[in-house]
Amino acid sequence: MRAGTANDYSSEHIANGINWVVNDGNSRAEVINISLGSDGGSTSPVTNAINKALNNGRGGKGCVVVAASGENGTSHVWFPASMSGVIAVGAINRGGTRYSGSSYGSGLDVVAPGADITTTWKVRSYAEAYGASVAAPHVSGIAALLLSMNPNLTQKQVANIITSTASNTSWDSQTGWGRVNARAALDRLFAIDGPSFDIALYEDRIFNVPTGVVGFTGWTISPSNGYTVTGGTYGTDLKIKFTTARQYTLTANFRLANGVNHSTSRVVNVTNTAVMPSISWSPFVHSTSPGSYITFYANTSQTVSEYIWGVEGGIVMSEFGNMISVRVNGSSPYLYVDCQILLPNGSFSPNASTSIVVMNSYYSAPQKKEKSEEIQETEQAAETI
Repeated sequence: MRAGTANDYSSEHIANGINWVVNDGNSRAEVINISLGSDGGSTSPVTNAINKALNNGRGGKGCVVVAASGENGTSHVWFPASMSGVIAVGAINRGGTRYSGSSYGSGLDVVAPGADITTTWKVRSYAEAYGASVAAPHVSGIAALLLSMNPNLTQKQVANIITSTASNTSWDSQTGWGRVNARAALDRLFAIDGPSFDIALYEDRIFNVPTGVVGFTGWTISPSNGYTVTGGTYGTDLKIKFTTARQYTLTANFRLANGVNHSTSRVVNVTNTAVMPSISWSPFVHSTSPGSYITFYANTSQTVSEYIWGVEGGIVMSEFGNMISVRVNGSSPYLYVDCQILLPNGSFSPNASTSIVVMNSYYSAPQKKEKSEEIQETEQAAETI
């Protein structure tokens, strides 16, 4: 939109334009690109308008505000790109280095192409444009693309995705966090969430794409066998149980707002491992007495061929699946129970075990005889001989 005229655009004109866009929170735009600035310091009307956009725009999620870093090659970023919350964009040339006319320094966030950019010009013509003012719209376009696929993102989340997926591994004064990368930003937006560790066989695991993402069209799994989908195929979540140990690639597929297909993948390593179960019991007590009945459960998310129980200090009354019922017989001061699981592939888990104190048990440890008694017994035996 135009703020002012070619010969008359004041701070008030710019502020009025931003306020019109914000529209008291019912924003007329999601992203505000400001390809202008001042090397002479901030102005209250523009500062107030931008803060309103950042904090109140889009119903409180905030408008994304992108601004050119400056056009005279100074070692400081111009206003309003220097404001906190505004994405400050510098220009790079075809070689990937800072364009000489692009301002840089503290406050610079990212860079984008800003040299030899063909654009529309005055009187229905085209021209080659240079500088941060033509670099900033590249970033605004990425911000708009992200919001088109997830309108629930806040302006801070959009800014974080853009800066964290730029080309630099660390910040520098010439290029900030580096050249923006639309593909990497989309991959971050659509990143598949799930277990970050190796997955065991026969274990239900859930993978999903972030809440609020639109355009999801389905999952692709490669190789196409060695697993069972147990749920979630009609949404952005995928519940899957792997039956063959190897690497799998999970791919989430999307259709962007412009009709272009996009996908993001994650490699999952499935190991040939049986995981030790946990043991729980009912009633849940820490001590018991002879004659009591306690039911024990082996808890695991894996598919189990057999539960192998061991009991000491009790009698197994019944056993079914992952459950075993035990009567305490008092032959030991403790009731010991352990369990091991066997997977369909023949893998055994480590033993899980627990113990419960048995009060008033029939068991009594051998008592050590007093020394005087031992002497008496020895003397008696000698006299007999």
